[in-house]
Amino acid sequence: MLKDENTLTYLANQIKGLGQTEGATVEITQATLRNGESVFVGGINSSASWSKAQLDELKRLGIRVAPQTVSDMTREDGGAPHAEENIASYLRDNRARGVRWSRAVVGKEGSYVCGACKYVIKSSGGYIEPGFRGKTY
Repeated sequence: MLKDENTLTYLANQIKGLGQTEGATVEITQATLRNGESVFVGGINSSASWSKAQLDELKRLGIRVAPQTVSDMTREDGGAPHAEENIASYLRDNRARGVRWSRAVVGKEGSYVCGACKYVIKSSGGYIEPGFRGKTY
């Protein structure tokens, strides 16, 4: 288990800083696979895309990348699926349950999780970290 209560949020913030600073949400989740293996999964909202530097860092850290398989869908609010929804889809497809979720790094607004995604997280398992209080991008 991660020792610091905000480790995933800190990592999500650092990874976000390697790419776009607006228009993207970066989320990292710790999950448990059906066989008991603990994994980390990174996701980004479907209206954005990962930079090469972000993908390289995720690979270096051993964080799996959730595909943006739902990119042609739109949410009830008219927007593209959020990072949490992409990760939840990955977890479902891999028969995994969430354990711990970062407080997503959103635009330049800071770190938070919207109401709809709180429900997605509740359904997928796990809890949301309190949030990194340092610099956000």
